[in-house]
Amino acid sequence: MSTGLTVLFVALFLIIFGVIAYKTAEYYFKNDKRSERIVEMRQLIRLNKKQLKGKLAELDSLTTQKETCKKMLNEENEDHQIDLDIKELYLSIQEHEVRGDSLEDIIELERKLKDIERDYHEKQGFKWYSLFFSSLLVGIFLYYVFIPSINLAFVVSSDNDVFLAEIQKIIPAIPLADVSSNDFLAVSWDMNGRQPYMLTKQTISNNEEYSVFDSLDKAALVSACNPLYFKPYTEGDRVMISGNAFAESPAMLAFLYATEVGQDPSNINVVSVGSLLERSVKIPSDIGVIDWVSRIQ
Repeated sequence: MSTGLTVLFVALFLIIFGVIAYKTAEYYFKNDKRSERIVEMRQLIRLNKKQLKGKLAELDSLTTQKETCKKMLNEENEDHQIDLDIKELYLSIQEHEVRGDSLEDIIELERKLKDIERDYHEKQGFKWYSLFFSSLLVGIFLYYVFIPSINLAFVVSSDNDVFLAEIQKIIPAIPLADVSSNDFLAVSWDMNGRQPYMLTKQTISNNEEYSVFDSLDKAALVSACNPLYFKPYTEGDRVMISGNAFAESPAMLAFLYATEVGQDPSNINVVSVGSLLERSVKIPSDIGVIDWVSRIQ
């Protein structure tokens, strides 16, 4: 996945998860009933202050407000959502009326209500912190964990031309006959033919089927082209991958020994191919890691 698509993918998920985080935090911290209680208590204190100042025109308005607050607290008890700060403030106002406290006492209660209201509004800001930190964590997870995992599992392997170009920087395109070492061996596996290819000086010169790989760089490519990273090398109807898939098996050495003593490779049946679980169907040349790993025993 390109960097541009990765950034776009992360941005899209950040928007989705950000909205979810914001709405969740808003639901958790928002308390509509508490907001209503604060408004009603503010009105009750205002009317009490007016009464003490002798500016209350209608006593009925104060009585009505008392009933409203009382009903509000009764509903609170029934819902089992007791707001202790508001309840304590309401009881203090009732005690004030019994004791006949001064205006200063009511003003002090008003200050307490303002503190309660300020604390309530401060908590509403927590949803922004929740949005920021959840987006940050989700973004890090997506960019460094989730998207690389998706790439590893599903993105098609790179072209083997890229691998071949790197190989040719250090390995020349010369015939195997020109290789100085007589014990040179490159092991590959034909995915469609379900057979190993033991590329040596002898097999290249004696077997026409092997002759198409009579180039040191190409032999290195077909012996190291792992589908986890690169697409298999295709030669006609042959799809070649790294021979390491079955190199753990003694069958490889047995095959090599048989060819060295003159046995025709077409008469050799490979019983074991090591750790690779092959299937009766053709393996796609652009196989992904998940499908590839599922073949490993």
